Amino acid sequence: MKHFIKPDLFTTIVSIVCIVGIVFLIMTIEPALLSYAIILFIIFVTAYFVIKMPIYSYVDKDKIIIKQLVGGKTFNRDSIYTQKISYKDLKGTIRLFGSGGFCGYIGWFSNSTLGKFYMIASNKKDLLLITTVSGKKYVINCPL
Repeated sequence: MKHFIKPDLFTTIVSIVCIVGIVFLIMTIEPALLSYAIILFIIFVTAYFVIKMPIYSYVDKDKIIIKQLVGGKTFNRDSIYTQKISYKDLKGTIRLFGSGGFCGYIGWFSNSTLGKFYMIASNKKDLLLITTVSGKKYVINCPL
């Protein structure tokens, strides 16, 4: 079953504001070597989060796949434990590294309930906590 992930309003607004800000910055910055280095860094960071943005989740009896704009993440169902979680489970979450709204919620996060986890989501609905046999935790959008 394929489930397309629709970004929430917050993600959409943050993404638009960031893109407009980046375009404005590029158009108004004074030409200098340091300025070009900063612009190049900003473009690479922006491109990374656009590439990692989740598009859809696919679930069958053997695997769960999160398809991203480029590539994706695959979980074999026989080697993971899944648990539905809600937005309330994310209360008190701290972003360690990643995006808290630009192109989704992508990166490393931590909270007292779930511990440290990697999130690949575009909204805070239909959240699924995946724990691998090695103990790694992922939070994804999936209506499992």
